[in-house]
Amino acid sequence: MTGDWAVGSYSGGFSPETKQNLHDLYSSRCAVCGQKRESPFGNPEAEAAHIHPAQHGGPDRETNGLLLCRRCHWGFDSGWLSLRDDYSIIVADASSTHGYESFHQFSDRSLVQPSTEDLEPEIRFVQVHRKLFGFDPITRGID
Repeated sequence: MTGDWAVGSYSGGFSPETKQNLHDLYSSRCAVCGQKRESPFGNPEAEAAHIHPAQHGGPDRETNGLLLCRRCHWGFDSGWLSLRDDYSIIVADASSTHGYESFHQFSDRSLVQPSTEDLEPEIRFVQVHRKLFGFDPITRGID
């Protein structure tokens, strides 16, 4: 893959600034389930999640991020959940697998959108996520 989103090494997670921006953009709510949970000390449960994973060259920027609760973050990073280009949620077709019951309720639901429209997830990152997790076929050469 080429483009300004390719990086030479795995940098890990988002910067503290990007994490805070994602919390602000999504009002500390999970972009999939819409839940907002806090500890008794006011710390939000939701966490920054890469759409195009960092270990596969995904950049540290708000348009490559979502704010997700821990359950939905795991579902997004493990292949249960992805997104269509219209930001509707796709759930893996694995109804006989343990865990399906946790995610099937989100199928075809619209993703919670960030408060700033020009910082919504970039489609190119969404498309990479679908390919990496088997929701779209991976093609070689020129399409």
